[in-house]
Amino acid sequence: MDRRETVVKRRDRKSKSNKKGKKNKRKYIWYVLGILSVVGIGIVLWVLFRSGNDKEPVRESERPPLPEIPKSNRRQENKMKKRVQYVISGLYFLLILGICIAPLLLLWVRPMQVTAENRTMASLPKMQTEEGFNWNYLQEAGAYFTDHFACRQEMVAINAGIRSGIFKVSPVEDVIVGDNGWLYYAATLDDYQHKNSISERMLFNIAHNTALMQEYVEGLGKTFVFTIAPNKNSLYDENMPGRMQYHLAEKSDAQRLLPWLIREEVQYVDLFELFGAQEEILYYARDSHWNEKGAVLVYHTLLEACGKAHETYAGVEPAQETDYFGDLGVMLFPVGGRPENRMQYPVDDAWHYVEGEQVEDQFIRTENEEGGRKSPDVSGFFWKFPASLHGQYLFPDGFF
Repeated sequence: MDRRETVVKRRDRKSKSNKKGKKNKRKYIWYVLGILSVVGIGIVLWVLFRSGNDKEPVRESERPPLPEIPKSNRRQENKMKKRVQYVISGLYFLLILGICIAPLLLLWVRPMQVTAENRTMASLPKMQTEEGFNWNYLQEAGAYFTDHFACRQEMVAINAGIRSGIFKVSPVEDVIVGDNGWLYYAATLDDYQHKNSISERMLFNIAHNTALMQEYVEGLGKTFVFTIAPNKNSLYDENMPGRMQYHLAEKSDAQRLLPWLIREEVQYVDLFELFGAQEEILYYARDSHWNEKGAVLVYHTLLEACGKAHETYAGVEPAQETDYFGDLGVMLFPVGGRPENRMQYPVDDAWHYVEGEQVEDQFIRTENEEGGRKSPDVSGFFWKFPASLHGQYLFPDGFF
């Protein structure tokens, strides 16, 4: 029995071991199949990737090499490049040096002798004066060069064109750049904005002194007329820069003076009202004065207020020429400015200055050859007459 049992047990052990071996073989087969599938997928992906790279352009390393340039040619090319660079640098240096030196050299050939600015040009200084050595010689020489170097007017005009045309600002402190090509006199800005107004006491003094002048003139048996020439921006301010179009007070000095003139019984002609009633503009766009037609209007109004017979120029068609350069335009553009239309009436200039001639002069005396007698003093405290009204329209029997 023992033998049989032993044989049976051995058989059972063999059958179990055979079963385990079969299971291990199956696992091994699955492992091998998994590895083969992974390897196959990898091969397929590698083939696809390789086929995609075959469509790309040829790599730099695979291109045929360029023929080598001999070293001697390279050296020549480098030398030529350096020479070209030296030549260009030298020309640039000479250009800058010429721009800097040319005005100094031309100063002795063609110096600027006149200026459109309202000032006196610096004179050529001397190293030795009556008082001895001039210690300010270098400073005065610099001022002389600044005023007289060649092409100064052209450079000033170019600068003015750039700043006024692009940035709408004026490089000249006496000129205000307005819209539509209009220019205004900067000295009239305070009056336009009603700034720094005259005190009531000063207004009374002006009216009272004017009344005393009127009393003296009328005592001589003559006619006295007082008037104020309006500033251009007081009449036509639509082209003033927007940043300047404001008033700090309700009335201007001229408007505040009017009640005092009435109180002192001064014979006053209101030119503000006269010009305001005209439909057309009677001032130049690039000048601080009225035009010829405005001058004739003032001339006619003043002589009519004095009761003097005069030529009215009614029905006279003035000749028109586009050749007038206004004072403000010349200050801004010494050369190359735009002329304006000028009307010329058939009037002979039969007058000349006797005393005073500049705008800054307090008194101006003229003599009219046709009148036969000298015209009286004309005060310039409040007003100034343009050239078309100086002398030739002043009559011997009236003051204004």
